[in-house]
Amino acid sequence: AVARVGVGSAVQLSTYDTSKRAVMRASGLREGVLVHFIAAMTSGVAVSAAMNPFDVVSTRLYNQHVENGRGVLYRGFVDCFGKIARTEGLSAFYKGVTAAYLRTGPHTVLTLVFWEQLRKLLV
Repeated sequence: AVARVGVGSAVQLSTYDTSKRAVMRASGLREGVLVHFIAAMTSGVAVSAAMNPFDVVSTRLYNQHVENGRGVLYRGFVDCFGKIARTEGLSAFYKGVTAAYLRTGPHTVLTLVFWEQLRKLLV
């Protein structure tokens, strides 16, 4: 869970700032709510893509059958990640990514747009 949140936060903040600059450069728009909204939507996509593999592995670990206190299919995170990659391919890590975006996207947009508006009021 810590790795997931760390990756998600790093991706969210870096892609938001990069996207914001790219939108302004490409469109000629000045910094404002529209630019913040577009950059936050883009950041939400990146966050979902970065965090979904962690969610898939966690779900597999939580749902596996347990015997004598040990998981039957996987020994841990790294083992689960490797087995999924070998047996199902990398696309398996993106099962449910649309649902993840529908959850993460609005959160990212609201968080970043409100943050920008509050920052503008306080500065």
